[in-house]
Amino acid sequence: MVGTDGLTLQPCGSAELVWVAEARDADLRKAADGLSVGSGTPVLARVLGKAFEPRQDSPGAAYGSGIYVLQWVFLAEDTSGCPVPVAVPEEGSEPAAEGEGMPVLPTGVTLRALGNEPFWHVDVAAASVRVGRLGFEDLEIATSVPAVDAGIRTWVGENGGHRFELVVTEDECADTMADRTYPFTARLTLDEQELNGCALEAPAGN
Repeated sequence: MVGTDGLTLQPCGSAELVWVAEARDADLRKAADGLSVGSGTPVLARVLGKAFEPRQDSPGAAYGSGIYVLQWVFLAEDTSGCPVPVAVPEEGSEPAAEGEGMPVLPTGVTLRALGNEPFWHVDVAAASVRVGRLGFEDLEIATSVPAVDAGIRTWVGENGGHRFELVVTEDECADTMADRTYPFTARLTLDEQELNGCALEAPAGN
């Protein structure tokens, strides 16, 4: 639902609206391309995201909760309501294929690190990184190839007085909020703030 204070969703089984904030590359317009529905038609959305409490100075302050959408997984005209009328693995079924449900990285991004509380992510490309944080403008910082020591990769850079360091180690990392395990552990240091999280690499050829 789109209103004057932005985008909201109504979770299945709930009467409350949840305010929506999008990661930079979680473009709802692109996800909805080809979806033909009229004004006021219910649309079913399945997203990969994280719950958060909207800040009091944000457009979503009137809502008790929000969701930070990392990826719009599925959109369709909702003709049957909840539960979601798409294939959802049942308990005891075959496990999902490797990589299924993971964030889809934009073209040119070789690695993404991300974490919770506060929500943040770093997209690593060939010559720069882009730091995204909930409630802040994205920050792009030029970097060189990472330093590698015993399997630990470190990217460093500086832009506009901001000092950046991203350290990625070859240790599995559990994201309990998303019930997902990533292949790498990450630590982001931005100025004086240190944030911990997980990381994954893009498929070959991305």
